[in-house]
Amino acid sequence: MNELINITLNEIHEPIVSARELHKSLKVKTRFSQWVEQNFKILEEGYDFSPVVTTTQLNQYGGTKEIQDYALSLDASKNLAMISKTDEGAKVRKYFIQVEKDFNSPEKIMARALLMADKKVHTLQAQIEADRPKVLFADAVSASHTSILVGELAK
Repeated sequence: MNELINITLNEIHEPIVSARELHKSLKVKTRFSQWVEQNFKILEEGYDFSPVVTTTQLNQYGGTKEIQDYALSLDASKNLAMISKTDEGAKVRKYFIQVEKDFNSPEKIMARALLMADKKVHTLQAQIEADRPKVLFADAVSASHTSILVGELAK
């Protein structure tokens, strides 16, 4: 299936969509800020969307400007596409439904689970390395049958 809108994964590996990209793909006639004001009333911040600040290029000489965007959940994106009242809305909604089916396929779920497990293993290995000196010290103290000064232990 052709990619209509770029879908990325957030930090907890859930698919998200840029509200600005969605607005552009739906070919809505209203300004982005007005569209957000009208349509985000039905959405819940923190669940359906999160505010994000992005940058846009002003000119060919490298000037940039920060602009307000929103990271939308796939469900919120489908909902906004459905209520857009544009010809593109139905196409975009069908695209999101297909993406969601693909995202929830057993193979993709297993691949994400393996990536998360691998990340956890690397985190734990790093923690083990960081704790190694403390473990050596604790083992030396627990193996001692008499009291000992720390200075003597260090020698």
